[in-house]
Amino acid sequence: MPTATKDRCTDAPRRSTPHRAARAVPRWAAWLGALVLAACGSPARLTIDLKTDYVAGAEFSTVRAELSTTPFVGTAPSGTTLATPTRETQRFIDGVRVAEFPGLARGRFWARISLVSADGTVVAQRVTDVQIDGPYALTSVISRDCGGVTCPRAGDDPSLISCNGGTCVDPRCTPDAPEYCGEGECVGDADCVAEGACARAVCEGGACLFVPDDARCGATARCTAAFTCESLVPDAGSPADDAGPPCPARESACGDGVDEDCDRLVDCADPDCGGTACDDGQPCTSGDVCDTTAGACVGAAVSCVSDACADRVCNGTAACTVTLHPGVACPDDGNPCTTDVCNGAGACTHPALPGLSPCPDDGNFCTNDVCDASARCVHPLWDGRHCPFGGVCCAGVCVDNTTDEANCGTCGIRCPSGRTCTAGACNCAGNSECIGAGYGPLASCFMNRCQCVCTGNPNDRVECFGQCAGFGTCAQVADLNYCYYP
Repeated sequence: MPTATKDRCTDAPRRSTPHRAARAVPRWAAWLGALVLAACGSPARLTIDLKTDYVAGAEFSTVRAELSTTPFVGTAPSGTTLATPTRETQRFIDGVRVAEFPGLARGRFWARISLVSADGTVVAQRVTDVQIDGPYALTSVISRDCGGVTCPRAGDDPSLISCNGGTCVDPRCTPDAPEYCGEGECVGDADCVAEGACARAVCEGGACLFVPDDARCGATARCTAAFTCESLVPDAGSPADDAGPPCPARESACGDGVDEDCDRLVDCADPDCGGTACDDGQPCTSGDVCDTTAGACVGAAVSCVSDACADRVCNGTAACTVTLHPGVACPDDGNPCTTDVCNGAGACTHPALPGLSPCPDDGNFCTNDVCDASARCVHPLWDGRHCPFGGVCCAGVCVDNTTDEANCGTCGIRCPSGRTCTAGACNCAGNSECIGAGYGPLASCFMNRCQCVCTGNPNDRVECFGQCAGFGTCAQVADLNYCYYP
């Protein structure tokens, strides 16, 4: 059963006392209260120790610790995950620190501790639901009789998802909430019945743990993980008094979990295996070799990070397994004149949109908002566009070109100095004024108003240099065709 230690920032039962007269608070007490309040505002921290009767090196090679703010779904690793290689010399029955999670926000967390074999198989695991309000020390107990147990079992309450002593229990089972723990299988060591010639029973958190005890096998044998006494023969190969078979001089295999040379050092914990290729069971490492200093199989970390354009998955080698997503949308580059799409090589590209594609409005009604060939959002003037409340756009602003002396009749026709614009035509006193105003070389001052000379049959209403559109009609006066404005 997991055991936990809370900090003093959590609420504690308060004992009532008779009313007493108020007394001055000592200065040291005020300082101490300030320190406690400061500690209560600090980030939370979780440490996890593991106690188990599974044998490190022989039955599991790695301890995987996962921490999540939501319940775990499925068996795949999730949340914040730490993996710690083990050594045969570690005595997990006494408790070994396997994970630290500093800088946590205060609140509810789910912790899952898994014992993982060299081939990546989960041997056993334990889930605990904890409320963390400050420094929190969790001891997770995984007993051998929880191996192969999947909680909840058939007919169990669905909330019983954690195994304690071979029984499915509520993950909130802690000494602070014994109502979630069930009866347990032991209170003391005497309640546990050891099976095997050399097993020693230990009651830990209501679960029976069984550990090999070499003292029960005598001086010429040792207790195996199966709790049988195995003869010891020196590495030199000479038989011992028990007439057992001789041991080879060196460890012959460095990943089989067997102590071939009988020196009580298995696989990567044996100096004979130093630098030998092995498998640490972690998909995101490569080049795994035995590190006898660490007493474990160690590989170089490989980073495989997925994004919108490719899934990248660790496969135990130095290269990631990559699945490309060509044509899929990828992160926006912030340019409205490009499209953001994955190419066939796993990269996010930003090709330009076709020219004249719409782009964000600049807020000016008299400009056109389009993308140019260089993937820029540009805003060219839209002269002649009819404004929503009358008039037309000229030089980026709405004007009334029936009276505007700078844009009389159309954009760019400026009336001569001192002349006004009436009904879209400049007032005039002679042809030269009209020609200078931009009405064209055949312009004429007719009835004190500048007129364009038409170039076709008056019945065809031919436009004069583009100046008659929408305002006048072509009429014949004095053998000349004029744009006539009534």
